[in-house]
This record gives sequence, C-alpha cells and structure tokens, in this order.
Amino acid sequence: MAEIILLATVPFAALIFFSRSRVLNNTLLILYSAGFLYGAFAAKTGPGMLSPYIEIDGLGKLFLCIMSCVFFAAMLYNFSYPPKERESEQSHARYSAAVVIFAGSMAAFIMSAHLALAWVFIEATTLASTYLIYYSGTKNSLEASWKYIFICSIGISLAFIGIVFLSLATGKEGTLFYSDMRQNAAVIDGFWLKIAFVFILTGFGTKAGLAPVHAWLPDAHSEAPSPVSAMLSGALLNTAMLGIMRVFKIMKLAGYESFASALILVMGFFSLIVAAVFVSRVKNYKRMMAYSSIENMGIMAIGAATGGLGAIAALIHAFSHSFLKSAFFMTAGNMLKIYHTGVTAKTGGLLRKNPLLGWLFLILFAALSAVPPSPSFLSEYLIVAEMLKKGGLYAAGAAVFLLLIAFVVYGMAKTVFFIAYGKDESPEENVKLPFMLYAPVILLLAAAIGAALIMPQFLTDIFKNAIDCM
Repeated sequence: MAEIILLATVPFAALIFFSRSRVLNNTLLILYSAGFLYGAFAAKTGPGMLSPYIEIDGLGKLFLCIMSCVFFAAMLYNFSYPPKERESEQSHARYSAAVVIFAGSMAAFIMSAHLALAWVFIEATTLASTYLIYYSGTKNSLEASWKYIFICSIGISLAFIGIVFLSLATGKEGTLFYSDMRQNAAVIDGFWLKIAFVFILTGFGTKAGLAPVHAWLPDAHSEAPSPVSAMLSGALLNTAMLGIMRVFKIMKLAGYESFASALILVMGFFSLIVAAVFVSRVKNYKRMMAYSSIENMGIMAIGAATGGLGAIAALIHAFSHSFLKSAFFMTAGNMLKIYHTGVTAKTGGLLRKNPLLGWLFLILFAALSAVPPSPSFLSEYLIVAEMLKKGGLYAAGAAVFLLLIAFVVYGMAKTVFFIAYGKDESPEENVKLPFMLYAPVILLLAAAIGAALIMPQFLTDIFKNAIDCM
C-alpha cells in the first residue's frame, strides 16, 4: 500500500498543480496524507512490488509511520492556515504540489534499499522544500531559501563523494544495496569505508541539522510557512538521520563502531553546545524552536552512537521530537495569527489573549523539556543511564548540563514564560481562532503523551522491529 501511495505522488502532484481551487487542493492534500498514513501503518516489511530498489524494513517502517503522522497533522493544520495572505489560486496550487513532492521524496528516501537511490531522493527533498521555504516571498525568506539550497546542496554533494568512496570500498561487487553491504561488511575495505563514512556523515548530517553543518536550519524553519516548518522539523530531520543510522550499521558490522560513534558523538555534543549558546539569544520565537530542533537531533545522535539502550532511546526520541516539535511549530503559526509578528519582544500575555493556545504552548514546552510523562523524559533518561553504564560519567554530566542550560536555566524557559505571562501593549484579549488550528496540535500532543503512558501493542511491535534493525 505504501508503494502505491509512493507511485501516486507525481500524478497527484500534477492533479493539484493544474487545479485552481484552493479548497479542492487543501482537501486533496488531506486525502493524500490520510492515504499516506494508512499505507505506512498497513505496510508489511520485506520485498514489495518495487523490490529490490524500494523495500521497507523495520527501521524504515518506524520512520515512515512517524513521517506520515506529521504529514497528516500538518495537512489538517494547513486546511485553515493559508501559507500567505492574499495568495492567488495558481500560487496555492504550486505550493500544494510542492508539498506532495516533498512528502513523497522523504517517503521514497525512507523506503530506498539502495544508498545511491536514497541520495537521489534526499536531493529531491531539497529542491521541493526550497520553494516552500521561499513561499512567503519576503526578503528574509529569500535569504533563507538561498542559504538552505546552497548549504544543503554542498552537504549532499559531500554525501555523494562518500557514496563513491563506499562503492570503492565494496570492491569487485560494487553493490550499494544496504542488505548486500551489511552481509559483506566484513570484507569491505576499511580504509575507503572510514573515509566514506566521514563524507556521508557530513552530508546527511547537514540535512539532519547537526552542528557544525546546521547553519541553514534556523533561517529555513523560522521563515517557512508553519505547516512546512512542522514537516521540516518533524519529518525531514528524522529522514536524514535515518540515512546516518543505516550507514552506521554497516560501520558496526565492519568492526569500526568506535571510529564511527566517536564522530557522531562529536557532532551530537556540538549540536547541544550550539543550542545552549544560541537558543536564548534569538529574538524570534520560531527561530528559537529551530535551535531546539538542532539540540534534539544532537540528542538522537548521542543516543545512536552510545548504543545499547541509547540506540533504543534514539528511536523513542525521534518519535517524541517529531510529534511534539511539529505541534510546537503549529502553535507558533497560531501565535503569528494573533500577534502578526515573530518577534518575541512584541508578544506577551498569550494566556490572556487565547487561554487554550497558551496552555498548549506551555504544555508542549514542558513535554519538550522532558517533564514526565513526556516520552522525551524516557528517551533522555535512557541515554544518560546507558552513558553512565558504559563509564561515561563526564559525558553524561556534560549532556545533562547542556540540556538544562538550553531548556531551563538560560534558554527556552525565559522566552516561553515571557510569551505566556509577559505584559502585552495590545488591549485585545480572547482572540478567537478556527478549531482546526488547534485540532492537529491536540492530536499530536495526545498521541505523544498517550504512547508514553500506555503504548498500544501495534506500536510496540513497530518499535521492536525497528530495534532489531539497529
């Protein structure tokens, strides 16, 4: 079913592109994302109709399910949230078609069984999302889109070089199918494999928003329309991280786990440092959320590199961050409708202006800050516990310290509480918004917290299958 949805991406995008009805296009986007959601959860792992190039393994199914949930919620939100004011029907059609191509490209990357094919699809996500980032047509969005395509294209080019080196490392066979590389990992040339991993980690790390190759992320996430920001943070970053995990698996099987994990840990801790330093200095609340995404991707990287329970925690954190941060960006979109600005200093008193939105904003912040029963608490606890178990006392202490700085002591808390409780010059209170702008936020928040409290059996099975592929 997921493969059928994938094959329908281009025809569906073409149908939307030539449509000139905004309501019809928004409805088609919801229907497409709903089909995507059903296909992801109904998909069976193993070879399919597009095998051997397109297959779904346990790890891919987990990431596909997460991505499809974020996509569906974003399209529900998109129905009542015009990307820009006074847009033409033609402009909205181009926007909607680009969203379909963007989602389809991410899904194709996740389901790719061949590394070179995956590279093609990750580059397709760049082309589709560049237009979406620029869509508002402002000077800042133009700058953000140019920075995004420039930095990400360089990163993906480095990943391509890494793929070439990996092809050399595989020797006479020269196969880049993940299954073949895992099976033949013991005979892969170690010299070329290690060089290849450095390039691939840098390339995919660029798309994942890992420091120091993260520079595109704060601008792109803050300037994109809020439904797109939700997809960028909740779906695209995970997708790129999956690419790193797949190649990291090959490194482990080849006997170079310590080499690869050291590099990933460096990028993970550097991401925490960048977030801790900059999250409190930014003056735009959407930009603050973007730096929080960098920090969360750093947590995922540290968990994956730590291994053991840390690797399991990385998957839990991928789920938690995608749901909670997507919802957080949607609340930011609602705040833009209320305050008509992204500048933090021009906000304040959100609980007075819109109590429901204000409480959702505070609860989401608490959940992202790993306050129980948030799944982020479980993932971060498991990562720290595994680091301590393996003798990494100083590393665990540094991680906890940076997280406290980024979220509580010096970082997001100051901005969040100012927005919720601070004084606002505007006398307007009880601002009403359409319920559809709250519904996706509530759904994502409830799903994340509900899964942490009582994980249903089908979700447990998805996680178990994903863990087996780590």
